[in-house]
Amino acid sequence: EIAALRTRVHDAHALDLAGQYAPALAALRAITAAADRLGYPPLQIEASVALGSVQTNLRDFKPAEATTRRQLGLAAAIKDDAQLAASWVMLIAVLQYTRPDDALALRDTAQLAVTRAGDRGPLQGRLHRVIGEAYAGRGDYAAAETALRAATALAERGPEPDELVLAPELNSLGVALKNAGKFAEARAAYQRAIAIWERRLGPDHPFVAGVLTNVASLLWHDGKYDDARAANQRVLAVFEGAYGKTGPAVAIPLDNLGEEEVSLGLYDDAAAHLRRAIAIDEAASGNTSCDLIPELDNLGAALAYLGRFAEADQALDRARAIAATAPGVDHRSEGR
Repeated sequence: EIAALRTRVHDAHALDLAGQYAPALAALRAITAAADRLGYPPLQIEASVALGSVQTNLRDFKPAEATTRRQLGLAAAIKDDAQLAASWVMLIAVLQYTRPDDALALRDTAQLAVTRAGDRGPLQGRLHRVIGEAYAGRGDYAAAETALRAATALAERGPEPDELVLAPELNSLGVALKNAGKFAEARAAYQRAIAIWERRLGPDHPFVAGVLTNVASLLWHDGKYDDARAANQRVLAVFEGAYGKTGPAVAIPLDNLGEEEVSLGLYDDAAAHLRRAIAIDEAASGNTSCDLIPELDNLGAALAYLGRFAEADQALDRARAIAATAPGVDHRSEGR
């Protein structure tokens, strides 16, 4: 039975890697329950790791955090130093999306675990990456760039680097470089990440679309407004296919499209996209999420241009109320 369940974990992980998140999630919930009934910790850990990966890819961060903390307990119970280190790194990876300061507070703990496990390669590189992403989330782009360059260097080391390890490091490095104003270097990093993921996972994989979100931001900066909008429309189509029309990740291209369409004078389109983004973010993160601030600001602008001033004032007043207690945010990017 253990061997059969391990095969099912492998099959579900393949679905996750292919971007088929809904069937992967359903399968892994059932597998995790079966592994728990057996009470065999190594299998429980394997199922939990795969489940946490799907939850994170779906941007379902609270369950992903709970799953990862459970991994820590299971790994500690059987004194599996390698898995304990991997779980600390995964916890930082989950927390950096919404709580970068909490993620950075675990940096030393994770580094000690990685060192104790004797890892000097992929896991150390991943720790550099998630720390870099946490710094970027906090707006410290210089520290983010340093960490992410270290991650990329480790991923490229050796005669045959693992491209599926390298690609997310390149994408996250591109985000840090873009936010530091190093646009040409950011573009090169994005292009390398896209080339890898298109070749290994296919052009319609959500990882590819995630990088296109970031490419769209550069296109907009370069004044290629129609190309930027077309890129975000492609991202929206891929994300809706992978996550469903109301998945949390779908708010990212909707928000970016709305922002672009306000600037392009496409106010009806902007309002429609922004209302969808707001509804998704409210469902995922609550009515006071800082992600709502730019969405409400842009919705207010679109409605004002349409002459719907009372609705515009409501949106802008709500944005100001949230901003009074929340940090500012910028054009959304998609680290991976």
